[in-house]
This record gives sequence, C-alpha cells and structure tokens, in this order.
Amino acid sequence: MSLRDYIQNNHWWKLVSLLLATLTWFTIHTALNRDQKLQDSPISTVKTRVFPAMPITIMTAASDARGFKISPEQVLVKVIGKEEKLATLLPQEIGVFVNLTRNQSAIRLRKDVQVRVPDGVIVVSVDPDKVDVEPIAPPETATTPRTVNP
Repeated sequence: MSLRDYIQNNHWWKLVSLLLATLTWFTIHTALNRDQKLQDSPISTVKTRVFPAMPITIMTAASDARGFKISPEQVLVKVIGKEEKLATLLPQEIGVFVNLTRNQSAIRLRKDVQVRVPDGVIVVSVDPDKVDVEPIAPPETATTPRTVNP
C-alpha cells in the first residue's frame, strides 16, 4: 500500500478523530486556565485580630446556685476573617465561656474555654485554653438576733 492510500483511505474517520482531539485539547486547556485564574485572584483580604483580656462567662444549670471562682478570669482570643468583617467586630460579639452544666459535684475542675464567634470569623487560638474552676461557698447569712430599742 502506498503513502497516498494511507492518506486517502478512511478520510472521514481521520477528520472526526482530528476534530475530537482538538475539542479535547481545548476543553482541558480552558479548564486549566480557569483554575489558574481562580488561584491567582485574591477574592478578599484575610486578616488576624487579637482580643486581649476577654472576660469568661460561667455557664451553669439553672438549679445550681453555687458561686464559682475562675483562674485566670480573662483570656486572649485570636480570630481570623475577612478584613471588612474584623474591622466592625466588637468584643461584645465574642462569647467566651466555660460550660459547667454537667459537673454538679466536682470540687475543683480544669475546664476548656469555649469561644463563640459570629459567622465569617474563625477562632485561631485561645490563651490559656484551659482554666481552673472551683466552687465557692455562698456567703453566710447573719443569724444573730436583733435587739429593738424601746
């Protein structure tokens, strides 16, 4: 078979194969370029913000009337988020608490500090991440009788 026969035979199949190969190449090339553009484009600026001396709230059961002492009383909270969100974030929007609802009879505890932040903000770290909690006795009520002057 001559070279001319190889070129002219089945020319429709060869044309379809060339067309499919070209379409495949364009599809892959377009997808790779689109992924590269998404990686290169900064959608927004992500920043970090530190909230020092955030007070800790104690979460207890409603029936628990005991008082508690926390050591340390404040923590440092580091958050990350979009620059626009962090610029308007107030310390009052961040909830720092210790959950004591399941520890009714403990005398002294080492508990994890939990932080609740608004949507779009992520907690990076809490320092310290654990605090010592101990119940304190309620103040004694005075039982001395009063004398009334006549």
